[in-house]
Amino acid sequence: MIFKHLVARGAHVTVYNRHRCADTLPPSVTRLVGDRSACTYGVEVPAHVLIDESLPWEPVSSYSREKLACGRIFERAHEEHAR
Repeated sequence: MIFKHLVARGAHVTVYNRHRCADTLPPSVTRLVGDRSACTYGVEVPAHVLIDESLPWEPVSSYSREKLACGRIFERAHEEHAR
């Protein structure tokens, strides 16, 4: 797995998952637990519309607002490291 190579190189690694499997990650790996099924796109999306990242975000619960905030953190980190 790629995270093993990153950890071996001394990189700070963070993983995001639902934490439903045995945790075999090294202690140095930061874990974020969540579920990607949160309703961050709102409740007005018709069933026939394919949901992808191009739709506007309209979180409807505190959980989906927190999920959206985490997504924005990841996007900013990606943008900063892509430079």
